[in-house]
Amino acid sequence: MRAIRSFGTTCALILFAQSSISQVTAPCVDGFAGIYPCSGYDLVAHLSVAQLGGGFNVEGNDIWGWTDPQSGKEYVIIGLTDGTAFVDISDPVNPQLVGNLPTHTSNSLWRDVKVYNDHAFIVSEAGGHGMQVFDLTQLGGVTSPPVTFSNTAHYSGFGNAHNIVINEASGYAYGVGTGTYSGGLHFVDISNPSSPTLAGGFSADGYTHDAQVVSYIGPDPQHQGKEIAFASNEDTFTIIDVSDKTDPSQLSRTGYTGSAYTHQGWATEDHRFYMMNDELDENSAGHNTRTYIWNIEDLDNPSFLGYYQGPTGAIDHNLYIKGDRAYEANYRAGLRVLDISDVANGNLTEVGFFDVYPNSDGTGFNGAWSNYPYFESGNIVISSIEDGLFIVRASEPLAEHCTNGVQDADETGVDCGGVDCFDCPLPCINDMTLTIILDNYPEETTWTVTDAGGTPVESGGAYGSQPDGSTVIEEFCLSNGCFDLNFFDSFGDGICCGYGEGSYSLTDAAGNVLASGGSFASSETTGFCVESGPDCALFSSAPVDLTKSQQPVPFPDGNIDRVQVKWYKESPQIKYTAEDNSAVDIQFWAIRDLTTNTPIVGADTSLISKRTKPGQDFFKWPIKFQRSDVDPNTRYQWRVRTYCEAGDGQVSPWSETKIFNTPDFDPLTGIYTPPGGTFSANELKSRSHLTGQELWTVYPNPFDGKSIQIASNMDLEDLLIEVYDISGKSIYSRSISMLSSGQELRLDDVNIYQSGVYLIRMQAEDHVYSQMISVISR
Repeated sequence: MRAIRSFGTTCALILFAQSSISQVTAPCVDGFAGIYPCSGYDLVAHLSVAQLGGGFNVEGNDIWGWTDPQSGKEYVIIGLTDGTAFVDISDPVNPQLVGNLPTHTSNSLWRDVKVYNDHAFIVSEAGGHGMQVFDLTQLGGVTSPPVTFSNTAHYSGFGNAHNIVINEASGYAYGVGTGTYSGGLHFVDISNPSSPTLAGGFSADGYTHDAQVVSYIGPDPQHQGKEIAFASNEDTFTIIDVSDKTDPSQLSRTGYTGSAYTHQGWATEDHRFYMMNDELDENSAGHNTRTYIWNIEDLDNPSFLGYYQGPTGAIDHNLYIKGDRAYEANYRAGLRVLDISDVANGNLTEVGFFDVYPNSDGTGFNGAWSNYPYFESGNIVISSIEDGLFIVRASEPLAEHCTNGVQDADETGVDCGGVDCFDCPLPCINDMTLTIILDNYPEETTWTVTDAGGTPVESGGAYGSQPDGSTVIEEFCLSNGCFDLNFFDSFGDGICCGYGEGSYSLTDAAGNVLASGGSFASSETTGFCVESGPDCALFSSAPVDLTKSQQPVPFPDGNIDRVQVKWYKESPQIKYTAEDNSAVDIQFWAIRDLTTNTPIVGADTSLISKRTKPGQDFFKWPIKFQRSDVDPNTRYQWRVRTYCEAGDGQVSPWSETKIFNTPDFDPLTGIYTPPGGTFSANELKSRSHLTGQELWTVYPNPFDGKSIQIASNMDLEDLLIEVYDISGKSIYSRSISMLSSGQELRLDDVNIYQSGVYLIRMQAEDHVYSQMISVISR
């Protein structure tokens, strides 16, 4: 069996790859994406410092990201010597500078940014700079970019700062490397982003260069639920309990062999391990890039597991962890991506890289400053000191394309490793594998497949000396479409002469004959059509990550008609697309009457069956409230499963279950009419200076995990009350149409069974207040 592809194959995997390549500036081929060394990561786009609005002698520094919750657009926030640039990358191949926020005082090589509650918080080493606060929601309203922005708010509790750290679960920011608290952690309450306030500090271990602060979910029973800071303190790895802002407590302070300047690090998502970089050890000791690995299962006594040594001598700078990958910005070696799935044994493995500084991999302070790998799209952004913003993404798996055992320079794909192309694998994902069978043919016989425009897309033949009665089988693959199969005898004698009758057939993967013939004089053409299906392999597992489900929100006309539910494929968690040709079952059933706050047992199950979304990314779906089987003021559980081939193919297992709540609407029309005399959205915004504690009271705190009361100091409508655990997972949700001033709302169905710290969040209209609460064992 031989796969002949002398002309450009139209195998669907190639077509998909070409579609993806059209979404990048330069695919990673033969170790390069344009001029940039790479492995497994393509260049999507690049903006120079000048294109980012930087002036003369300006360089890039820190970088972070934000996704607009309303539009879904992704934005990059990148620091520059003279300020901060905001870039819309919703069309990643054509990123657009939206505008710049100038530095608050003077220029500085160091600037750092993080995001909380749709606001950016920016600090700098510039004297007197303080912390700039910028409302990111205004980016979507810019009609003539780029523009020059101004601060939304400013915090002057410190002047210069090396870095800013935010725990989004608690609503606190931590300035590090400031002139306060001996350069240690400087606590700022940012629960109301437009009015940040001093909350305390920690100075016992001196200067902190960088840190990560988390609501701890690791296995250490003494500290579960507490707010923990992992600090890089120049010569030690220091762990601090910052739960009590008035009385923080140092848990441990640990040095390590070979330390030169403890710079930065990040914990794994389960808070069991910590990876850290040292900015000066490569220079001082002369070894290659080292990533230090810690076991933090005992916060009072972290243990050093060893280090990973990279393939270059570059200095490591900032690293972040997402899932089982660590994304390291290693200055002159660029972005390095490590598999950390075996971190428990101290083993890390490099699985890809993209080098934004192609001149050298040595120990210089050039190249990649930082990266942000958390965009849902899969795009990763890198800040380069000299060259600005790079957008990269993991290369799509490509089919190989080779000629005479050598990879074809005009195509991209997998190198065949020098073997004969006939022995290369032939993936036909999403396409039809076709087989030509020839019996009793002359050696001169050749064939081509041409598309509707007459362009050859496959070919074969001229096999050399063959015995009488012999058969040859050739395989290739095609995407959907109609084609011509053309046979030629170069001598013009036809198959008949001296070789019997001669015949051929073309069959699909299921053995169906698409074309056949034979006994022709010198040529023969037969038309055939291919209708291929999608790759059904991704439907073998359940959809994952249903956390993006949302509570219903009234439209401007008062019509609440849908709940948006979102789910993803199995790992990697990416959206179902139009090419997947999928369908979905959505199953839901009532579990609680929210009017009487009583459970509903044995409710009928409703099913929306085999729904499709032709031509669109299949990542959210509306459940219509007008359905007769959906009631007002009711909590439902729901789950999904997906089908291949628009419902005719393989079906996945059911997903996990999630909940949604319905508001008090008219079940006949789906119209929600809010009661009169309540706060409007504009009034609520005008009182946005109020803190959560001024707006409402939550008691008792701590509570037993079941019954808690809320009292409001003003009339509020359309409330969404949610409780999150320390990992950020939503564990309770309730919609309430009205809470009057002075009214006490008793929640008797929270049902938290594990002691710890939780976040209770109340959203009224488009404003959000939150508060940490504690649960004691029941």
